[in-house]
Amino acid sequence: MGGMNDHGDELRSVESYNPVTKEWCQLADMTFPRAYMGVAVLQDDIYVVGGWNDDDKSLASIERYDVKRVSLTLSHYAFFLEYQNNRCNMVE
Repeated sequence: MGGMNDHGDELRSVESYNPVTKEWCQLADMTFPRAYMGVAVLQDDIYVVGGWNDDDKSLASIERYDVKRVSLTLSHYAFFLEYQNNRCNMVE
């Protein structure tokens, strides 16, 4: 999810690896390109939190990837980061 390419450009891409077939497949792109983001799994969802890109600088957004529906949406959570303790708190 996201990251940077060899030229230092932030990515929007999301890929999935199948360890049985040893193949990668492309999934829906994220709304914003981002690097240095946090990623967490909660139930059947993958959350991509914050990060950085050259256009927007520090990102204050969360994207939720719904594994069952194979879709990615921009989540409307308020959140704040505690950089000292490497934690993120989300508030609905």
